[in-house]
Amino acid sequence: MKKRPEGRAAVADLRGRAEKQLKERHSEDAAAELDVHKLLHELQVLRIELEIQNNKLLEARAEAEAAARHYTEVYDFTPVGYLSLERKGEILQANSAAAAMLGTERVRLVGKRLAVFVTAHDIPVLNAFLEQVCAGSPGQTCELRLENHTEQSPRFVHLSGIMDATGQSCRVTVTDITAIRRAEQALIASEKRFRTLFDNSRDALLANSPPSWNFTWANKSAVKLFGVGQQSELFSLAPWDISPEFQPDGEPSAQKARHMVDIALREGSHIFEWVHKRIDDTTFPAEVLL
Repeated sequence: MKKRPEGRAAVADLRGRAEKQLKERHSEDAAAELDVHKLLHELQVLRIELEIQNNKLLEARAEAEAAARHYTEVYDFTPVGYLSLERKGEILQANSAAAAMLGTERVRLVGKRLAVFVTAHDIPVLNAFLEQVCAGSPGQTCELRLENHTEQSPRFVHLSGIMDATGQSCRVTVTDITAIRRAEQALIASEKRFRTLFDNSRDALLANSPPSWNFTWANKSAVKLFGVGQQSELFSLAPWDISPEFQPDGEPSAQKARHMVDIALREGSHIFEWVHKRIDDTTFPAEVLL
């Protein structure tokens, strides 16, 4: 049986439509496949970016942890004491040096008032210091004596403080100045003993210094020996001013006195015989030790 012309046309039209739709589907599939490849590429790039960022974050974290350990070690082991105090002086934090100065363990310091460790006489000084620091006054410092139960004498410390950024607490450095203050006290005591011996010696004792070589010290015996009313009258005089114009050997006193001084400076000391005169111009022989 032969196909009708209209049947063949219908078959051809159907095939054309099918091929067109297939072509469209292939185009859509190709576009979809291209979109998938693009998306996969973007995801891969994003993953690599995240890996790079993560590595940088890990490096930054390691650096931050190293810096934190470094500053923690510096904070803990520096010889200067560090304290964080609230406004009333309660200890919030302390390093090892501060704990050693206060004579207790760090864990026992937190929550205690700093005033507990200060001698009663210096508590008003501490309170005034904290008040000024908390008021925001810059450059506040003070010196305190700490109660020291392991030694007979107190420990001396120098405090310097500033408010922190929150305004709720202050940072205080604590420096041990005990050795300095004890040396000063020993020097004062030594000076007192020396002055007692100096003032009460039966020998006439005087001190003078360059460049004028005028007398700067004189004891009671020297005042009496030279017939002056008080020590200050000697302070405008040099050795040749309380000597006759010439010594017994004929050498001018001013010239010979400078020569005696030169010998003492060169050799450390010099002893010699000399003729002095009092304010009333009477003379007397003397043995002089420079």
